Amino acid sequence: MTDHIAPASAPERIIKLEGTLNLRDIGGYATADGHTTRWRRFFRSDNLHRLTSADKDILRALGLVSIVDLRRPDEVARDPNLLAGEPTIHYINLPILNTPVSAATDHPLNAVTSLEQVYVGILDHFGEPLKAVFTQIAADADAPTLVHCTAGKDRTGVVIALLLDLVNVPRETIVADYAMTGDLIAPLLDELRKHAILTGLDVDRHERMLECRPENMQVFLGHLHEKYQGAANYLMGVGLSADQIETLKAALVA
Repeated sequence: MTDHIAPASAPERIIKLEGTLNLRDIGGYATADGHTTRWRRFFRSDNLHRLTSADKDILRALGLVSIVDLRRPDEVARDPNLLAGEPTIHYINLPILNTPVSAATDHPLNAVTSLEQVYVGILDHFGEPLKAVFTQIAADADAPTLVHCTAGKDRTGVVIALLLDLVNVPRETIVADYAMTGDLIAPLLDELRKHAILTGLDVDRHERMLECRPENMQVFLGHLHEKYQGAANYLMGVGLSADQIETLKAALVA
């Protein structure tokens, strides 16, 4: 399968910076109805707290204008986004989850035992935060936008999958885009494990949350279509308007 691979003349999908591991462009993906997602319009990433001056210059050269940070307030306080104070950047923190999935406290996802259940649970229980995220993306849709969390895998993965599904990118392409994260964030995993121990998370449960199996995204997309009939219906169901949906689609596809 090659529809998720950029041709030689296309921009680089993986953008290599000193301070990130998982910064990628979601452009160049063919849709089921004959379009192609725009290059250099939407990016996904892991945390941006280690950016160097050279990294910042590269991101400025890409024309980056808007950053949507999906992390919890405690994550933002611990590892501030180094572009948050840039005068040319519209930075906004819109957490999807307010509690770590592996925390022992009572929260809507504390009974889940697998990562695919986390993704399904985000759809079913966190419609309001997702509405805020997509409302913001639609508001800045005419400008290059980067969406990120800590590893760029789970919260970011859900948001990017919804964006790609919205414009009919085939399921196998969305799964391949998600799975690409697995190899890229491998150097980050030990750090995430150590942090789980230091903060008293359920270590065994947390370990299951570090995986990046294609099946996780396959289950998520299956649930999205079986219960909600796809991203457009889901987003309208949580409160986005038809105009906002069309704005997102127009921004996503060439």
